[in-house]
Amino acid sequence: GDDRSDIVEQIIRFETDLYHAKKLSPIILAATLIMSNKLIDKERIKELWEEIKMLDVLDVAREKGIEEGEKIGIEKGELKATRNLLLNLLFEKFSGVPRRVSHRIKEIEDQNVLDNLFRQAIRCENMEAFEKVLSRLE
Repeated sequence: GDDRSDIVEQIIRFETDLYHAKKLSPIILAATLIMSNKLIDKERIKELWEEIKMLDVLDVAREKGIEEGEKIGIEKGELKATRNLLLNLLFEKFSGVPRRVSHRIKEIEDQNVLDNLFRQAIRCENMEAFEKVLSRLE
């Protein structure tokens, strides 16, 4: 395009960056787009508008992704902590934990199952009794 349309496009890009940095109202950005419609062809304005809307969607998606990631991280941390507590309890109570038992416990991905196993481990008289409880999970 001509010099004017290049300058207007640069302004729109600049304002778009400011908007996404939460330093500019979307109303001002929209006003700039509307005012520039005499200087930039309609197709280019539509493209820019779609870009702006898309960036908005990406921002929301990124924020959601971060929230989900944090939630998954916390859940994984809880699972790991419960597994470790259970293994330590078994180790202390029965003076050791067979590798097959520790391996099976490390495969469990359900917090409720692990919590239940922890309560069962407290009640079990010996490792054989605990292994029976563990085998009933399959």
